[in-house]
Amino acid sequence: MKNFRDKKTNLALSILCDSIDGSEDNIEFPITLVAGGQIITGLIISEESFYNLESNVALKPIYDIISKEKSQYFKADGSFINENITDKEIDEIPDTLWQRFIYLKDARYMTGNTFVPSENNKGSAIQVRASDIVAFNFGTFSTTKNDEDA
Repeated sequence: MKNFRDKKTNLALSILCDSIDGSEDNIEFPITLVAGGQIITGLIISEESFYNLESNVALKPIYDIISKEKSQYFKADGSFINENITDKEIDEIPDTLWQRFIYLKDARYMTGNTFVPSENNKGSAIQVRASDIVAFNFGTFSTTKNDEDA
């Protein structure tokens, strides 16, 4: 395999996302993660759900192209279409299809003790490369609860 491919450094998240993407249910749940030194909190959703969000309507045609190309090699759950795939065939899969992303809606970046966008506004839809995530937990952070406890 080529050395510069995304090695899915966070295997637990990759498996989690493959499970969400492979599910027929519309699974979403709260998650907080750290990527690039930034704390991000939101609801994890499937890749398809991400591209079907109203805020991502302009990205939908791009997703359709990527999804069609991925479906030549991978099932929705991330496993290979060809169960007897050879190393040579694996090497022929385009490098761009190996990257794994986490998809979030209602996401917020934590800056100091506040969120961007604020908790009073709808969050953003973002994708984060799984191999860039250095820490995560299930659940979201809230500054509102912290203010009430003070």
